[in-house]
Amino acid sequence: MTKEIRINTSSEETRIAILEEGNLVELYTERPENERMVGDIYKGRVENVVSAVQAAFVNIGLSLNGFLPFSEIGTQSAEFIAFSEKVSEEDEGQHRRPRRHQRPHRSQHVRTGQELLVQVTKEPIGSKGARLTTAISLPGRFLVLVPGDQSIGVSRKISDVRERRRLRMLAKSIQPEGCGLIMRTVAVGKDAQALQADLESLLKTWRRIEEKA
Repeated sequence: MTKEIRINTSSEETRIAILEEGNLVELYTERPENERMVGDIYKGRVENVVSAVQAAFVNIGLSLNGFLPFSEIGTQSAEFIAFSEKVSEEDEGQHRRPRRHQRPHRSQHVRTGQELLVQVTKEPIGSKGARLTTAISLPGRFLVLVPGDQSIGVSRKISDVRERRRLRMLAKSIQPEGCGLIMRTVAVGKDAQALQADLESLLKTWRRIEEKA
């Protein structure tokens, strides 16, 4: 398959087009004055927790603290924080047995001064900081890697039942431990080799993020 990347740059914007066999499959537009933050990942510090608005405010190095709703605290983060607190208690000699079949509300896993890995889901607007989530997702060419998740998803834009089933089976066959996968629309017709290559690239990116964090 012949692939091309064409770039057109002007003083106002940059346009990047990806073509396959001469057909346009993706188009990106960037403007200097509108630097996008959605999808960016930060290691932030919780400045305060406000139960009244069901959210925490996280310092990610910008002029305004990010807004992290309790509902956006991913399971992975909650379990990691709970594990860290448990280890800390044991180090202090506080051997308290946790109650079975009882999981604390996610807000109980966030405290002032705590460091979290967060991803921007909405740009800051006016006096409002960026909206954040701890449920990190890394988009690739054909699939999306979701660390800390176990689910398999297929783009709703793929309507063919057989193709959805095929992609789901391929995703299960290459799914790495401790990560979920979402098959993107452009994955239609792609074989296991192409999907595996995309996955390996995303896993390398995630490992670099973990090392930096």
